[in-house]
Amino acid sequence: MAAAQLAKYLADESPDPDADDAAQDPTLVTKVHIESFQAWMIETRSASTALNKQKLVPIMGDDDTKKLLDSTKGKTFMALRDEALIRLYYNTGARLSEIGNLLLTGCMQLG
Repeated sequence: MAAAQLAKYLADESPDPDADDAAQDPTLVTKVHIESFQAWMIETRSASTALNKQKLVPIMGDDDTKKLLDSTKGKTFMALRDEALIRLYYNTGARLSEIGNLLLTGCMQLG
């Protein structure tokens, strides 16, 4: 959601003439774009929207994470698949829907 908000800001609100290109291509976003977006968010949003009113999600400890990964040990397809998914969640912080919507065609192929 934040990436979409940043792109909308760059396209519609940013005084930077290069911002339109950055709105279309995330690789063109600069530190200045991010800082101006943050300043704009602070200026245009009320304090009540700045606070996340959702409950914080509990974080797994290292011991629980190790136990979870240990439960996927094996050479079967399902064990390897489960370990890959858990590591993807753990290493990227992605949401369930983001991982669940990944397609093989969207992954970079090596070789």
